[in-house]
Amino acid sequence: MMSHRTAGIEEMIMSKETSQALDAYMTKFQAANKEQQVVLCEDAIKFAGEQLVKLGNVSPEYIAGMFAREELVSTYLGESIAVPHGTIEAKQYVQKTGIVFCQYPEGIQWGEDEDEDEDAIAKMVIGIAAQGDEHNMVLMAITNSLDDEEAVECLQNTTNPA
Repeated sequence: MMSHRTAGIEEMIMSKETSQALDAYMTKFQAANKEQQVVLCEDAIKFAGEQLVKLGNVSPEYIAGMFAREELVSTYLGESIAVPHGTIEAKQYVQKTGIVFCQYPEGIQWGEDEDEDEDAIAKMVIGIAAQGDEHNMVLMAITNSLDDEEAVECLQNTTNPA
């Protein structure tokens, strides 16, 4: 059973406003990286963290916590999706809960996918920052929202700048 708070987060993730903001962020990212042929996992984590900073969700120190989390355990979820986020120690730098979506149509090598014994390739990187115990609710809302394969395909491949 899903809590009211989690349902609200799912609605926020899939709302028209979030979709429009997502498209705008992806367009900015694509423009900024048009000439860059190879994107590394570390570049994607840094970019997602920088977007969280720009939105006022976190202070810049949070980005170091995102890298520390990735060293502890891969944030690659499978299905071409990675969800970088900070460590428990980095929570002190979270100003408000937030989510950023970053699209990589060509994919990014994200370590090894242990379940498939293949390379893990992320096409969508979802950076998150959460206050208090909202972290698990945000992750659950993201995974529930992304159960729809058509929605995932759309988010991974949209070029709509609206």
